[in-house]
Amino acid sequence: METYTQLLTELNEKIWNFSKLKFQEHQSADAMAELLRSHGFTVTMGLADMDTTFTATYGSGKPVIGLLAEFDALSGLSQCADVTAPCPRPETENGHGCGHNLLGTACVDRLCGRGADAAGLLADAQRPRYGHAPGLSCGRGRFR
Repeated sequence: METYTQLLTELNEKIWNFSKLKFQEHQSADAMAELLRSHGFTVTMGLADMDTTFTATYGSGKPVIGLLAEFDALSGLSQCADVTAPCPRPETENGHGCGHNLLGTACVDRLCGRGADAAGLLADAQRPRYGHAPGLSCGRGRFR
């Protein structure tokens, strides 16, 4: 459990530190996809002509259970970690002021870790699928 918690913490910190805007979050997408692959998911990258969009699927049963998450940063929301007063990071104006870094990490937790086993999401009769849709705020990142 401690190792898994450490993996999620590291993933979340990577996404926070990369702080890339929609359609530019290549490092975050790669880190998330790598972790999902390491837990047995089949990852398909570059959906709908968007390089950072991907799905991660486990198994082949039905029903398909989908989780959709964002992890792109937003412009103007740069903030130093562990500081409660406004404190923009000097290296970027982008940030996760609305918690997109946590949305992606929480979905991975539900699919790969404590939540997946507790909810039976990895059972043969079910097929969990994770999707990342960059740019949901502007509407372009929506896919089926």
